[in-house]
Amino acid sequence: DLIARRFIAAFHPDCLFNATTVLGQVADVRFKATGKVTTDPGWKVVMGQQDSEQPQDKDRQLPDFRKGESGPHTPDLAEKKTTPPKPYTEATLLRAMETAGKMVDDEELRDALKENGIGRPSTRAAIIETLFRRHYIRKEKKNLWATPTGEELIDLIHEDLLKSAELTGRWERKLRQIERHEYEAAAFLAELKQMVTDLVQTVMSDPTPRRVTVTADEPADRKGNKKKK
Repeated sequence: DLIARRFIAAFHPDCLFNATTVLGQVADVRFKATGKVTTDPGWKVVMGQQDSEQPQDKDRQLPDFRKGESGPHTPDLAEKKTTPPKPYTEATLLRAMETAGKMVDDEELRDALKENGIGRPSTRAAIIETLFRRHYIRKEKKNLWATPTGEELIDLIHEDLLKSAELTGRWERKLRQIERHEYEAAAFLAELKQMVTDLVQTVMSDPTPRRVTVTADEPADRKGNKKKK
């Protein structure tokens, strides 16, 4: 029966769907769901529930939403365990820098980063070498780990924009606009100067002590706990 269904399905039209992102809010809590809404089942009409090529699709299917609609909803709770991400190697870190836009939520900024990422092919290896030289990361076999110095530095930088690929995305977007003669280079430089001025003023007015202790290249606690000094 399955063979016959697959043969017949080959003569049916494509399955059409809309890739959908739903942004919702309950009280002050925001939610985001991504999936697809089928507009024309096409060949899937023949397969019915026997289509097992992509069993994960069931979890990604969304009902038909209308912008601005609201109403009651009974959530389903699933209890699962998360696993920590794999540590970077030099190769995967280079790749992550190249595709840094994937970590940015803003679609326009993500698109701006798609072609460039963080750094350039000629500078990314040097950036990683600088992290080693300043004792921010260490190498254990082929894996890279943050040193206590590196973790402390991130904790001390309170300005989230400086720690996000979004900043590079904003710059790349402005550079594209300059290339298309939609934005003045002088205005971009003025914005950069103002941003640096504002950041310096923010840091100078912050009474929190900001000091990083450079330590030997020792492994960071795998559980993320810092050693007390």
